[in-house]
Amino acid sequence: MVSKLGSISELMESKFFHSVRGFSTSKLAFVFLLMFAFLGVSPLSSDPTGMSSNIDGSFVRQLVLIFILFIAIAKCNYRNLASELGYFWPILLVLLVSGFSTMTSHDPSLSLKRWVIFLIVSFSLIALVVKEGSDSLLATFYGCLQFAVIVSVLLAIFLPSAVHTYNEFLDDELIGSWKGIFIHKNQAAPVAVIFIIMMASKGLWSKFDTLVFALAVIFVFFTNSKSSLFIGVICLFVLLIFKRNYTKTFADHFLSFVLALAILIGGFFLFCVFSDVQYDPAALTGRGTIWNGLSWVVQDNPVLGLGYGALWGGEDFVLSNYYPSEPKWLESLTHSHNGYYEVMASMGIVGYLFALVLFFIFPIVTLKRCVAVMDSGKIVFYTTFLIFFILHNIFETDLFNSTDPRWVMFLSIYIVLISDARKYLR
Repeated sequence: MVSKLGSISELMESKFFHSVRGFSTSKLAFVFLLMFAFLGVSPLSSDPTGMSSNIDGSFVRQLVLIFILFIAIAKCNYRNLASELGYFWPILLVLLVSGFSTMTSHDPSLSLKRWVIFLIVSFSLIALVVKEGSDSLLATFYGCLQFAVIVSVLLAIFLPSAVHTYNEFLDDELIGSWKGIFIHKNQAAPVAVIFIIMMASKGLWSKFDTLVFALAVIFVFFTNSKSSLFIGVICLFVLLIFKRNYTKTFADHFLSFVLALAILIGGFFLFCVFSDVQYDPAALTGRGTIWNGLSWVVQDNPVLGLGYGALWGGEDFVLSNYYPSEPKWLESLTHSHNGYYEVMASMGIVGYLFALVLFFIFPIVTLKRCVAVMDSGKIVFYTTFLIFFILHNIFETDLFNSTDPRWVMFLSIYIVLISDARKYLR
């Protein structure tokens, strides 16, 4: 029997592929991308090696990401995508800089593989926001986080595999911590905190909103993620002050403060590296050990670093050269628990400055330009979102972290923000 669908383009335009119960295919692709980042390739696994296996090494993961990119681009009007692409120049510039870093990497094949994943996720998100619009994607993002939080709480209560059942070298109190549908508690908690920030940025609440908000707070608390809980409380406090006192003048001044905060924190870690600041090796559950080693990496490779995505994983554990007495648990790590040191060590000062300017400074300046015209709720949300990641990167690696939920969340809202701002600044 010969199919009536004679080509891929006709398949993409068929009624079944166009929508599922009224939900557009491009929105489904966005939902699938987020949920795939949340769940990983082995959902609800109790295997302590799950973090490393869920980074980017799975062939299944690569196929899924390519499929999502295919849907995103196929459903987007090619002319619209081509004409709109230039507005996303910050992410294109970051892709260019990180792509160059793969050519100078100590492990080019590993760097290239992880850069291609960055490229696929970025272009998928750009195509999806061009197709659906920033408001539609933002609403879908909210719905995904709401679903993830509700299901995670229910699973953590009734399903043993939704709670950590093993300890790690960096966290000997991991047993009993909730992780829900996520790979790890340190990925679960930031998602719930961002959802809380989104809810707090809203206007009127229903009884259901109040219930879900309470569930999200409970979930964050029982993840035992100290960094997310601490920073989440700060962000919520700041958000309430910002929202209560919101005027255009106040918003402009507040964004200037956030801009100064980003520059100060970014500059502080540069100062620490070149002043050879040494941390107590046992500080912050072993983070001091990691940060000391990365500081030496940057001092030895200040301009270009060791290569995009080449610090962790691969056959040659190059970081062992920078630790006098290498702890066994170092080789099991998938990131440095500090996004600032990680970017400096992997892409050097050049990549670090590009990342700092384009991911933090640029969106804050963009929001300052939008204060007079953008909805106050959006200004409050975007600003608090950026504050969370500026602070959270001190204790965790959120930037350039493959398909980690924190990185996919950041990249999604970053691209949505660029698209959203363009509507108001035309």
